[in-house]
Amino acid sequence: MAITFDKTLGYASANGTSQSFSTTGAVAAGGLIVVVAGIWRTSTPAMTVSGGSLAWTQARTQTSGDLRVSLWWAEAPSGLAAATAITCAGSGGTNGILFGGAAYTGHQTGSPTTGQTNAGTGASTAWNSGNVSATSGNAIIGGSWGDGSQRTSTTGATERMDVNSATTGQSLTIVDKLSVSGTDSLSGTWSGAIDHIDIAVEFVAASGGGGGPTVKNLAALGVG
Repeated sequence: MAITFDKTLGYASANGTSQSFSTTGAVAAGGLIVVVAGIWRTSTPAMTVSGGSLAWTQARTQTSGDLRVSLWWAEAPSGLAAATAITCAGSGGTNGILFGGAAYTGHQTGSPTTGQTNAGTGASTAWNSGNVSATSGNAIIGGSWGDGSQRTSTTGATERMDVNSATTGQSLTIVDKLSVSGTDSLSGTWSGAIDHIDIAVEFVAASGGGGGPTVKNLAALGVG
């Protein structure tokens, strides 16, 4: 079974140490929520993501200068109602936040990640997460977060979110490759050169079912 994209859930961007968005749609029972979040100025403090009474896990974090970008995930065993608040908060020194989320299905429940991640940084138009040592059939989910007001396109992946914040002058894209053949990366191009952090995490696809007996087996049982 392959991991499947469900929907984007929204984003928030504001100056300050904490910001929330309300999910724009419901997440079905057993769904997986992935959040890419960035904070900036005047240091690189820690961050947390919370909401929906879910258990949130930080799969990867990366700093560059006064920027920090992290990918968080949470499973929703009982689903998640629309208009649920998802919150990102930074510790002391945080001057602003831009983050967004998306929902997926078809992942391995209980342990949807393998620990295989990567991240890249730059001050350019091209962005690239670097290679993730993924297993064939699994997904790579992540994106890029830019300290500047730009748009982005992606190569060989599917873009789920492209946020250009007039409030803060920051930018965010969430992209994925839902079934890779092995080691792979996420990459794209910003519309102008900006400082950016790029992040990618492997997510495990659920195992397929065993299936029923074949026609040959049925014949052997004297059925038909």
